[in-house]
Amino acid sequence: MNLIDQLNNFMANIGVDYIICGGHAIDLFLGRKTRPHKDLDVVIYWEDRDEIVQHMLNEGWDVYEPIGTLYLHKINDVSDQKRIKTNIWCVKPANQHYEFTEHEKDMYAVDFDDSEQTELDYIEFLFNTQTDGYFLYARNHDIKLNLDEAVLYVDKTP
Repeated sequence: MNLIDQLNNFMANIGVDYIICGGHAIDLFLGRKTRPHKDLDVVIYWEDRDEIVQHMLNEGWDVYEPIGTLYLHKINDVSDQKRIKTNIWCVKPANQHYEFTEHEKDMYAVDFDDSEQTELDYIEFLFNTQTDGYFLYARNHDIKLNLDEAVLYVDKTP
């Protein structure tokens, strides 16, 4: 089973809207693999953030949120989030591509290799806003597009 199929099966159990973005989205749109991908980027709407964090914790994944440019805050409980950046990193503890080093309590530096991701053991969730049928650009909510134009589907994959 390829990585996108693994993601679709995993996300079906959560029940929130999601959108594949980044390099994998380009590959889906073009219908071919353009290059190896070292990560999987998935858009989730802000209103579903707590549900995603809780689900990932319940499934035994480690969940981190970037704090500035050097460190990641490890989220151990859904109520303990900083919400400084618009993304979280979810990593299965057995992942061999990411190494986290504790800098201080619940603050980690990360090192990772550039190998291709082939198993669903890392997901970067990026949070965006939708309102009144529009997808809003994260950095400027005055820039928007109808959801049915902003989110394309390949088969049933958003």
